[in-house]
Amino acid sequence: MAALDFGSGPRPPEVGEQAPDFVVETQSGPRSVRELAAEIGLIAVASMDSYRFHPGCTGSLVASLRHDYSKIQEARAELVVLSPDSPDDHRRYGDLVYESQLPWLFASDPGSRVARLYGFLRAEEHPHGGFRERSLWVIDRTGVVVRRALPWKVSSANDESTERERADAYQLLFAWLGADPGEYQEFCQVGSSERHELDGWLAVRL
Repeated sequence: MAALDFGSGPRPPEVGEQAPDFVVETQSGPRSVRELAAEIGLIAVASMDSYRFHPGCTGSLVASLRHDYSKIQEARAELVVLSPDSPDDHRRYGDLVYESQLPWLFASDPGSRVARLYGFLRAEEHPHGGFRERSLWVIDRTGVVVRRALPWKVSSANDESTERERADAYQLLFAWLGADPGEYQEFCQVGSSERHELDGWLAVRL
């Protein structure tokens, strides 16, 4: 299994500290996440690895968020998903899997600058690929981190979490935004043959 030396890097922001700024893709063009937070009031930032990695748990999270995104909007909040994928790959994934665009805002971090600032890079590669921990951050109107889950245990990393633990972790997003509870859709425990089939399918198309 691969390992990377990321160095000590900056300390991840604690609750009550300013959130590191980064660029978010919106329909009106690139915006800073602090600018969006000031405008909207509450922004949830969910980090994940590439759509190409661990398709079972990625499929769980994407399907669940897609189903429940309207609840976040009804709470007058917004969701930003941060990953190393390009904006084109983000759009392509939605078209391939759902034949529609994924509804939330997207931030591309191919060089891991934002991942370093927020402290969710792994020293060891995940068994299914990738070096990023899933994490969840809530940023308020003043640009301050008011909630964080690092890691956000909505995946079965190393097969240690249970379905109930993943579902409970998923509900943090909605509780922290004052939204109605979400409905977690479990695909993490796909079999190895199905996982390899999904990996190959995405690798060819993304």
